[in-house]
Amino acid sequence: MAQPFLSRSLITKVLASPGEAMRFLFHLPKLLLLIHRLMRDRRVSFFTKCIPYLAIVYIISPIDIIKEFMFGPLGYIDDIVVTYYLLKTFVKMCPQPVVEEHVQQLSLKKPAKAKPNAKAQTHRSKG
Repeated sequence: MAQPFLSRSLITKVLASPGEAMRFLFHLPKLLLLIHRLMRDRRVSFFTKCIPYLAIVYIISPIDIIKEFMFGPLGYIDDIVVTYYLLKTFVKMCPQPVVEEHVQQLSLKKPAKAKPNAKAQTHRSKG
């Protein structure tokens, strides 16, 4: 049985193991789509919608737990961890029926099929 692209266990255990982290990275585009959809949903409260903005503010803020200039690339770990927990908190604070509705809609979404070439259609109709 195929596993859904996004599950509560995946969201809550993302960094529990390297395998979970890889699954998280694989599903990150759909997670971002879910967050985008929840941000646009009127059933999610204004205060809950402030949480992702806090993540953005933390990322661009000069205040860090681990300084990038002192530790190089390792200095970004605090940005990643804080952002992860803020986004996880955002999804948890959204009404669960709303989250499940959006997850289901994203799971059912199929990639758009390529449209046939316009010249090919006119060629067929003339023949």
